[in-house]
Amino acid sequence: MTESVILPSHPGPRRRGLFVPPLLVFPFLAYNLVVFLFFGGNPVNWGAGLFALPMPSGMPWAITAGDFLLVVGIILLFFEVLKSTQTARASIVEHMLSMVLFVVFLIESCWWAPPRARSSSCSW
Repeated sequence: MTESVILPSHPGPRRRGLFVPPLLVFPFLAYNLVVFLFFGGNPVNWGAGLFALPMPSGMPWAITAGDFLLVVGIILLFFEVLKSTQTARASIVEHMLSMVLFVVFLIESCWWAPPRARSSSCSW
């Protein structure tokens, strides 16, 4: 018994993935630009309140600049995880850049954090 396989004469157009840089680079740049240009490397003013949101308990939640940047970073991290489900060649480069950005985040948080905020795991 023989079976025959019919292959198309020409493959369809290959879809190439669109390169999108790691989304977490935006809060990284925003933090570094504001802290090092405006605060002189001391992010003490990130605790200043921007606005307040009413909570279900009736108490207001005072959103600081640090809280706002953290929420933006978490939202962008969600979209970064959604991007990671692609299998295109460009997404592999995006994954590598995301890992490099993570290492830069890690080094920056250990190296340039104020002494009172350094944890024992960052004792270089």
